[in-house]
Amino acid sequence: MNQLRVNDITVGMVCAADILNKNGQLLIPANTSIEEKHLRLLKAWGFTELPIISSSEPAANQSTTATPPSTESLECRFRHNTPSLLAVIEMKKILGSGKFLRGEM
Repeated sequence: MNQLRVNDITVGMVCAADILNKNGQLLIPANTSIEEKHLRLLKAWGFTELPIISSSEPAANQSTTATPPSTESLECRFRHNTPSLLAVIEMKKILGSGKFLRGEM
């Protein structure tokens, strides 16, 4: 994983981590292949660097399976919600299990 300047990122590179705006909203999920629209979005939000895995060409050591977000990441995503709400609790369970990412829902 490399930290690259947004101006050095090219279409087809793969984002290594979830990219959140200053309000905690997900802009680009981890393991997303960067497109031109993502570069425009990053520049509009004022990002200067981005964690990058590699280009879109297959790599022997690059995992293709989506991994569930960490508890810390989930707490960050839901920090503006009331944690005791049943809907929030259920969404955290679903996202934390990884079933949603694997298409098992």
